[in-house]
Amino acid sequence: MLLVMLAGLLAMSLTWIYFHLSKDRGYIEGLGLPLDKPNFVLGSSPLLPHQHVIHEVYMKKVRELGKTYVGYDNAQPILVTIDPNLIKAVTITHFENFSETIAFKIEPKVTTLDVAGGMVWQVLRKNMSPTFSSGKLKGMMEPISGISAFTLETISQSAFGFKSNAFYTKDSELLKHGVEAFSSFVTDSLPKSLEYVVLLHFPALFSYISIFPPAYYKLYDVTTNIMKQRSDQGIKKKDFLARLQELLEEIKNNPDGEVGKYLTEEHVTAQGAIFFLAGFETTANTLSTLCYNLAKHPEIQDKVREEITNVVNECDGRIDYDSVQGMKYLEACIHENLRMYPPATLHIRQCTKDTEIAPGLVIKKGMRVDFPIYTSHHNPEFFPEPETFDPERFMPENEKNIKNLTYRPFGGGPRFCIGQRFALIEMKMAVAKLLTNYQISTSPQTHLKFDKGSPFMLSYPELVLRINKP
Repeated sequence: MLLVMLAGLLAMSLTWIYFHLSKDRGYIEGLGLPLDKPNFVLGSSPLLPHQHVIHEVYMKKVRELGKTYVGYDNAQPILVTIDPNLIKAVTITHFENFSETIAFKIEPKVTTLDVAGGMVWQVLRKNMSPTFSSGKLKGMMEPISGISAFTLETISQSAFGFKSNAFYTKDSELLKHGVEAFSSFVTDSLPKSLEYVVLLHFPALFSYISIFPPAYYKLYDVTTNIMKQRSDQGIKKKDFLARLQELLEEIKNNPDGEVGKYLTEEHVTAQGAIFFLAGFETTANTLSTLCYNLAKHPEIQDKVREEITNVVNECDGRIDYDSVQGMKYLEACIHENLRMYPPATLHIRQCTKDTEIAPGLVIKKGMRVDFPIYTSHHNPEFFPEPETFDPERFMPENEKNIKNLTYRPFGGGPRFCIGQRFALIEMKMAVAKLLTNYQISTSPQTHLKFDKGSPFMLSYPELVLRINKP
């Protein structure tokens, strides 16, 4: 009797699994687009994510299938495209039907601006965008040198209003949490690969299992403690965290208002944690790869240094918010480096309503649209000789040659990164300070090799460069 019951249970389970895996199959095959042939369990995804450099997988598939193709990420049907016309249709023209980035619910503590949806996203975006106006940015920024420590110090002071002292110690608690949190998002082992696959098949589990690492929650606690300390001591500052404190006060004093109606204290506090995390490691990585490019191209490095010297001399020796505005060639180098090595290699949108994004091409509710940023940036049709570091592409007189939405390191449409200007100014100040004092060159140990298993971010184990006094 027991064997019969177990056999029946197994049969029911297998039937359910078969239904789950096959219920959305069939529609995309009829769209007339190249199909990334799926296997039954994982769809078109790599069998073991931790064994692949994900952005290289997209590069290979676009070369084989074309700029737009369809497939499955596990059980979910997806459309993958680097076509700027389709990108515009999804991210701008029909934004209201593609405003979501994730298809599952997560707890408020991790509902950051980049993954928030619906009214939570709208209210957060509306109330946080003014924080990055020119006046506010100028008040937040200070010229601090270094690379990882520079970005950590800048983020710590502009967001949290305190000095982390990371520039002086490798044992900084914030530095440790930042590195741990960022590295935890890399699917670098078989157990992590299996966890990733299971969660994608059963997204309801996201309500019970957090994909955010413990280090993220430590950053969240840091944010909470600093705001509590400020509130208890009546400390007033003009930084990012001050704006979050204002939102917390609004929730408390006007619970029926727009902010109080849609946001919780956890929603607001989460923005402080992600501001630190997103601003720290991604900017440090970009600065590192930029130094790598400048080391490989000393003639470009010399030209940047000459510009920095001229601008600084005209500004009484200052490297600050105002002086870096005149460093156009340096800015072009940063943009070209972001083209070659974008921190975010993949942007996604979820379809919430059947939508025709091109004649005869209807994206059904529940489908996902993927935009492989790295692939777009390295497409020779958009950027001739894409593996060549050529800052001239982004000089003011040449920018008109770049087709709209082919360069998207900060996203596009209403969901573009609100910290874009902050990041650019921060990087310009860092490089200006660095090249004023040092010469960067390669060494026999200089190699750039990407980590496997990082689904959305550009990640590499280490980058060795030689830095000398000029």
